[in-house]
Amino acid sequence: MKRKRSFRTKIITAFIVSNLMAIIAMDAMGIYMLYDVTEKDALEVVQSIGESNVEHLNGILRNVSHSVELIYVDALHAIGPDPERLEETEYRENFQKGISDMMLDVAKTTDGALAVYFVYDQYATYSNEYILYKRVGNSFQSDQPMKMVSDYDASNSEYAGWYYDTIAAGEATWIEPYFEENVEEMVFSYTIPVYVNHIFVGIIGMDISVSYLQDIVSQISAYDTGYGFLLTSNNDVIYHPYYEVGDKFADLSASTRQQITSLNSNKYVMNTDVLEAAGKRKWITYRTLDNDMIFGLSVFEEEIIAPVKVLFQRTIMITIVVILATIILVMQTTFVIVHPLNELAQVADRLGKGDMDVEIPHYGTESFRMHFVP
Repeated sequence: MKRKRSFRTKIITAFIVSNLMAIIAMDAMGIYMLYDVTEKDALEVVQSIGESNVEHLNGILRNVSHSVELIYVDALHAIGPDPERLEETEYRENFQKGISDMMLDVAKTTDGALAVYFVYDQYATYSNEYILYKRVGNSFQSDQPMKMVSDYDASNSEYAGWYYDTIAAGEATWIEPYFEENVEEMVFSYTIPVYVNHIFVGIIGMDISVSYLQDIVSQISAYDTGYGFLLTSNNDVIYHPYYEVGDKFADLSASTRQQITSLNSNKYVMNTDVLEAAGKRKWITYRTLDNDMIFGLSVFEEEIIAPVKVLFQRTIMITIVVILATIILVMQTTFVIVHPLNELAQVADRLGKGDMDVEIPHYGTESFRMHFVP
């Protein structure tokens, strides 16, 4: 026969279950709300870090474009309304002298600049002439020979792409990173085609060190292990702490390929994706820069929700303590209440059996009060 639970056991069980349910409900709601708030706050923090760095990088790019545009305006003024006069040696030499000082001054004040140049129309009779200032140490020199576009076939985009891409665009153009033999370094460029009265005169451009941007991006961080990265518009790596420069998209891990292909170009707001990488959830926030490069910030979600985990662990500990305290309190309380009732029940049972010699205990109302109630 199944033994019935005592009245005391029922009371203890009811108190524990009700308290446990209330605690679990409150804890679950608190943790959920904290997770939601933490996630929203973290998103703002990560995007804010991303935005500030995008503005910094775009500021560098705008400084470059502004520098080249200054040279462009000066060149138009120096050429005058009749570009055909550049065929005259004396006129062309005067033009070159006039613009050289501007090019030199601008190059010196542009962060990351490796070279600034004016390359004439390669099909002009004087196409082998050019103006070039190249960084040597902490200064710029103009006595270094320049590899001319005419030295390469038009299909050789690696070396002549900057020239033909600029002409094809017909406007100021950002040239994606490439190895420039003239400075023997990876560069990206900003170029402007020069037209006077619809006549193509040449191209003004400035080469910027890729390593300059790499150094900046390598110092960007978020939380403890979050890092910045930089890609070309074709999703090739310019800087990434775990991959080499120029790594092709197909060579990267499946998770990284997924990470990069999910990036949607947007130059005005930070976009955020939550992806799986190495078995962990990762937040990727990114934005396209003015020159169509993609800057991104990567943070593991476990770092973002770390405060929630800490709260969860502490909540479990507090819940255990509360439950143990509740058990002790309920046992003590039920003893105070149930013990007199049990004694009275035993007396009643003996009286019912005809035992008139039983001693009837006397309990006042205070006996049924909890000892801690005033």
